[in-house]
Amino acid sequence: SQRNNEWRLVSLFDVAAKWMPWMYDKQCRGGGNPFGPSFCEQGQQVGGYVVHFDVGQDSELRYVTVHGAGHMVPQWKPQAAFFMFARFIRGDPP
Repeated sequence: SQRNNEWRLVSLFDVAAKWMPWMYDKQCRGGGNPFGPSFCEQGQQVGGYVVHFDVGQDSELRYVTVHGAGHMVPQWKPQAAFFMFARFIRGDPP
């Protein structure tokens, strides 16, 4: 589980920054919502949470979660997954 993974990391590294939400800008277009656009909440959304660990030598490890996705992040939260992955590729993870 998520908390077990965090506990394992805490046993190895010091926490540099505790759980903080990371945000993304959700867009509602196309057929993404089977109930129609009136049921889609646009704008700033909490994508999930991140905790920063100090792993030494001016480095850090970020444990990032995606809110409400379980283990199938791209299937259940595609916009949040894209935002998180794009920021990782640019070298600026949430």
